[in-house]
Amino acid sequence: MVPNCGCRWVSTIIGDSMISQLLTLYTTLVVYLYMDRFRLWSKDKWDHRGGRVAPDAAEA
Repeated sequence: MVPNCGCRWVSTIIGDSMISQLLTLYTTLVVYLYMDRFRLWSKDKWDHRGGRVAPDAAEA
């Protein structure tokens, strides 16, 4: 039997903290990527509907 040294809760806290940080970093990146894709998609839709003239089309 392993003696009860109290080390188990320390490793649990450190492991949970690392998993939490990884999930936070990953989900933040994914959310920002989807927001950027939505921004580009909506800008493209808005420009094609005549909402405003795209800067490249104005110069041509």
